[in-house]
Amino acid sequence: MAKQIKQIKQIKQIKQTRQNINGVFLLNKDSNISSQNAMQQIRRLFNAKKAGHIGTLDPLATGVLPICFGDATKFSQDLNNADKTYIAEIQFGVNTDTCDADGQILENFLNDNKIVNAENINAKKINEILVEKFSGEILQTPPQFSAIKINGQKMYQLAREGVKIDMPPRKIKIYVANLLSFDAQNFTAKIEISCSKGTYIRSIARDLGNFLHCGGYLKSLQRTKVGEIDISETLRFETIKDETTENLQKYILPIDFLIQKFVAYDLAEHQESALNIDRFLHGNPIIPDGNFDDGDFKFQQSQIYRIYNQQKFIGTAEYKFFDALQTLCLCPLRLICSEQRCV
Repeated sequence: MAKQIKQIKQIKQIKQTRQNINGVFLLNKDSNISSQNAMQQIRRLFNAKKAGHIGTLDPLATGVLPICFGDATKFSQDLNNADKTYIAEIQFGVNTDTCDADGQILENFLNDNKIVNAENINAKKINEILVEKFSGEILQTPPQFSAIKINGQKMYQLAREGVKIDMPPRKIKIYVANLLSFDAQNFTAKIEISCSKGTYIRSIARDLGNFLHCGGYLKSLQRTKVGEIDISETLRFETIKDETTENLQKYILPIDFLIQKFVAYDLAEHQESALNIDRFLHGNPIIPDGNFDDGDFKFQQSQIYRIYNQQKFIGTAEYKFFDALQTLCLCPLRLICSEQRCV
């Protein structure tokens, strides 16, 4: 009991020394670690009180995994919904229960010499299927081993218990599916895929193998882009793990880095009414001075904006019709905390 009390005290002391960090770190996740554990590694390294990751990569996968600290977590959803790009290596001739290299083999056409007309499995045929079956808006059935919840329980938990779920296919969009290389000797292919949120690359590997009548699974996966964030902007944990706390600060990007796609609007620059600004800072919709045409700034209905006050980022807002005022207003969506207000 005394040992447990001591451990609890030590944990509390560690938590009390954690820093209030607000910003974003762009991690290049390594293989063989979950996204959650990779995020915790970074949080401990930066000694941050609060952190979260944007999007989830399977332990097998590597690549872009943005880590949000503090108030940046409020704006992670905007990037989580962004399109993503991957480089997938697919092994043909084998089916696994998880549709990737970590699963149990269900069928091995290679060892059992079951592949019929193997000479037809070539770069030309793969390209034809990619164009015909994996282009634009398509229906995709998620793998049995996925984090989708059924009656509050994740599918992979049910799959481990031997429960098979007939999942209805879901609409996804594939913008690019380019064959980068094909190894005819080893029956592997590397494919670049740009797609919408919710796309399972494991399902693409499975389905492509089925269209080729030989099976297939995802051998390796690298996420190269999330929204406009490219893998060239990221850093591996191994690269920075020995840095001092002071040096680590240079790797933290500002919160508004996550939402550069939205147009910027500075309250202090465009609003003459100090009361209007104060109302907005406390989470209330305002009627912008000048309405649609605010000097040289023109609002667009239903658009989201990055909001600043005296060049300091304070959050996001949508310009939309507000019933209570019966007119178009600038309505706060997410605001960050300060001494004056917290929304």
